[in-house]
Amino acid sequence: MLDANQEPELDYFMWLFGVHLLMMLLSLVLLVLYIMDAVKNKAYSDGLRVMWIVLFLFVPFVTYIAYWFLYIRPGAGLPENIS
Repeated sequence: MLDANQEPELDYFMWLFGVHLLMMLLSLVLLVLYIMDAVKNKAYSDGLRVMWIVLFLFVPFVTYIAYWFLYIRPGAGLPENIS
């Protein structure tokens, strides 16, 4: 219990604040990288590019995973010859 003269320790708050700032920075970096990838990829139609960019802005975390799985991960995309 705290006495009237003691200040609460801010270690937990500062740690949590630091993690939150790192997550915000990571989210911003991912947003920029994914938008750059969607804009620069000429294989997509203009409508598909706009759709991905809008989804990145409004539903970022679900869209990051879907975009990575569909287009970025090694072996992504459909094989050229389906037998």
